[in-house]
Amino acid sequence: MAENKHTLSDLYQMQSLSLDSKISMTRRRIQGWIDEFGEDGVYVSFSGGKDSTVLLHLVRQDYPNIKAVFIDTGLEYPEIRQFVRTFSNVDILIPKMNFRQVIEKYGYPFISKEVSETVDYARRYVKALEAWKKENEPIPESKMPYDPQMADLLGIERRANKENPEYQNLKNGIMPKENVRYQILCGTFRHKEKGEQTDEISKMYNKSKYKFFLDAPFEISSMCCKVMKNQPIKEYAKKNNRKPITAQMACESKLRTQHWIINGCNGFEMKSPISNPMAFWTEQDILQYISANRELLIDWRIREIEKLHGCPISEIIDTKTGLPAFPVDSLTPIASVYGDIVVDYASCGQIPGQIDFSDMGYLENERSLKTTGCSRTGCMFCGYGCHLEKSPNRFEKMKITHPKQYDYIMRGGHWRKYRIFNFKGEEISLRHCTHEQIERWAENNRENIRFKIEKEDFYLDGTGLGYKEVIDWINENGGMGILY
Repeated sequence: MAENKHTLSDLYQMQSLSLDSKISMTRRRIQGWIDEFGEDGVYVSFSGGKDSTVLLHLVRQDYPNIKAVFIDTGLEYPEIRQFVRTFSNVDILIPKMNFRQVIEKYGYPFISKEVSETVDYARRYVKALEAWKKENEPIPESKMPYDPQMADLLGIERRANKENPEYQNLKNGIMPKENVRYQILCGTFRHKEKGEQTDEISKMYNKSKYKFFLDAPFEISSMCCKVMKNQPIKEYAKKNNRKPITAQMACESKLRTQHWIINGCNGFEMKSPISNPMAFWTEQDILQYISANRELLIDWRIREIEKLHGCPISEIIDTKTGLPAFPVDSLTPIASVYGDIVVDYASCGQIPGQIDFSDMGYLENERSLKTTGCSRTGCMFCGYGCHLEKSPNRFEKMKITHPKQYDYIMRGGHWRKYRIFNFKGEEISLRHCTHEQIERWAENNRENIRFKIEKEDFYLDGTGLGYKEVIDWINENGGMGILY
């Protein structure tokens, strides 16, 4: 097994460096990546967020014609999409499925990727058990395409012992009879010590608090990221033979920390090479960079707009209003949805306006910063982590700042009690019937053999995404207290 590139101590040491040092190190890593693959062999993954904006600025200082790629999932804040479209040389990708199609086919993204994936596979397991039970047949070994990540999720060793029989079975598409995801969800998965199973229940893999999702009338899964982001960008990279440069930072998750320790910033030897030249940056570094380089970033944006339109910014006119399309005095260094960058007095233990050493020129970069608008701008409709947020959370903020989007995701869900089929098995449309009419008809025809009446709990009517009903169900059955 190849040795790790770094240790956790290396990360802490690099994160403690000055911002100037981090900038220099990042630019060297960018240069190393482009030296390896060439300007035509790489692209910057540009989401329009503040992290990737800083990355694109750093890259284009030395390589002004470098390609950027934006995935327009339709889930971004409108301000983000407008912001991205002011930059030159950006390829915009559109997923094959929209978000509504994804949640209808696969399920909603709630709690976290790990939990939603665990629930998804555990529910498949339960459904398979129920089907086999009805047929009174022995439970066969379920077949499944091999995925290296599957081994990690199932707790099957695949690194130190590649000849592990369980791992070899998995490579051949044979899933263990005893579904581990179901054990994790029930809180019965046993802890392993140096690869040996013990009698102790694993705390790390205990997701029993989410077991209530097994009875949810809607699906939950982690497929939205795979379908709407990973798939389009993989196809693009393969088709154009380009390797990505991203703004991922190790501080964002344990998984990203582990990947950095194993591969470093430039993963030349990875199966799918990727560069994360800002991996040792922190959220505060991003905010400090934007605050310190505000004017430089705005000047750069002006050049990008002029390059995109092929004329001075003063000559670009809005055809609807007849006014300048990009008033220079209204340009911001990052997307406007973030608001301004200000001192976070609360995290510093101060009150607004209180004087300290920073005001006297000492420790000038020690003050914590924050944005007055959104702090993170991923997908607007993503439910990952919403149960952990204090009020006002993402949905409460969206209700105020983006009421149209809020209304769309909340409406459209219904608790339907009946589906009715004729003797040919064709479903009878109930679109024009009231709930009371359906209830009364179903009650009167319960014994009528000409019809088959089935109960179904939840459906979308096509006008929205049904988040209100989904969140209400999660709160009622899981005690999550998600606000909206």
